Amino acid sequence: MKLYQAQLADIHKLAPLYVMYRQERHIHSEIETIEDFLHERLARNDIVIFYTETGQGEVTGFVQLNPMFSAVELKRIWLLYDLYAKEEVRAQVTEHLLARARQLSEETHSGLIMLHSHSAEGAHNPALTDHLRYIRNTVMYAHGAKADDAQDTTSGNDKPAE
Repeated sequence: MKLYQAQLADIHKLAPLYVMYRQERHIHSEIETIEDFLHERLARNDIVIFYTETGQGEVTGFVQLNPMFSAVELKRIWLLYDLYAKEEVRAQVTEHLLARARQLSEETHSGLIMLHSHSAEGAHNPALTDHLRYIRNTVMYAHGAKADDAQDTTSGNDKPAE
């Protein structure tokens, strides 16, 4: 297994895996839409993607890291929200991808990596994240709002804020 940092030329190899990732979450995806998304994000350097590949050239997993910046830390923070590996190689590939994400954090002198998941167990193995020195945060609260669902809660009405 080899590990690479994604470049624009890799989009066509990565897009089918992104489709699988989204299908596992019951989200319909068109491969062209995924390719457009990846092209725009990579061209702007908005994200960093690492992916694994077998000796035969089969892409088996990826991790996508999104940079953020903290006025408290006065450093970059990496948001690790998208992590996927094919079921048959999930444990091995996930370990390599999480280790590489941590290495990127060290290389860029960032404050931390924030690993977010859709559930308490997530797509990763908690024992593995513990082994790789990722610490479960039991103190911070997280909230989110979709832009199209934003509502003005201060005025008492349900219309989107203007």
